[in-house]
Amino acid sequence: MSQTIEGKVYPYELEVGHMKEGGTHVLKIKSLKIRADSFAEPFEQLDSALSVFEVLLEKHGSSI
Repeated sequence: MSQTIEGKVYPYELEVGHMKEGGTHVLKIKSLKIRADSFAEPFEQLDSALSVFEVLLEKHGSSI
């Protein structure tokens, strides 16, 4: 599933996937793209993107 919000540019794009390994459901980061003007900025955005992923897992963990 993909959701695009037109007209707005976000500093990062996080794509997650769901799969099943044996009897275990697995949620994985398929891709993470970070847009920035400087070399150091992507590393700051990486922490932010992973924090958003963690919040989503805590909020929707059993329904993702």
